[in-house]
Amino acid sequence: MDSLELTKILKRLKDNPEILRILDTDLDDVLPDKLGWAGTIRNAIYRLQYLGDDKPLEVEERICTGIAFWVKTVVDKEIKARNPDFINIESVYIEERIINGWHHTTSVLKMKNGETFVLDYHQTLNPENPMVYKSYEDWKNEKGGQTAEDYLKEHPVLNENKVNVGPPESIQSGASAPASGSQSANVFTRIAELLAEIDQKIQRVQANLQV
Repeated sequence: MDSLELTKILKRLKDNPEILRILDTDLDDVLPDKLGWAGTIRNAIYRLQYLGDDKPLEVEERICTGIAFWVKTVVDKEIKARNPDFINIESVYIEERIINGWHHTTSVLKMKNGETFVLDYHQTLNPENPMVYKSYEDWKNEKGGQTAEDYLKEHPVLNENKVNVGPPESIQSGASAPASGSQSANVFTRIAELLAEIDQKIQRVQANLQV
């Protein structure tokens, strides 16, 4: 997929209210997207919060399976509407992988030229900057993933005059980010807070089991 096409698809998905709703979290503001941890940490919090109980629908929609479902739903709709920005996508389907016992699900774009492409929003929870894999096989083997921001830096968008116009403004590095020192401090502070919350939940669960 060329960068201009990817930029248009990213913008369309970013502007979708359902995508924004299920990705809404504070984690994407404090965790660097390159880590790809945001969805995993949010899942861990949900598991502890609803330990032994059925998760409500709004939570099921926010784990990887729910995010994959909504990305597929939105892309399917654009394909059926013959949106020119999606003209080279033949179909979209959902796949699962298991790495070291960890299950993960995403939606896969199948292009008309036979190639596959993955936009993994669960890894970053950032509607503007999902993790990008150049093929389903790369995603399946957790190989070569990079943020959309980094992908577009390596494959700059060219305008009709073949002039490099760079990544879209919304995901340009540093466009609205705090200074690196401040950002790093915020990241580790928030991670510490999350770990403390998880520890408190574990202690409450252990106390209940002893009753």
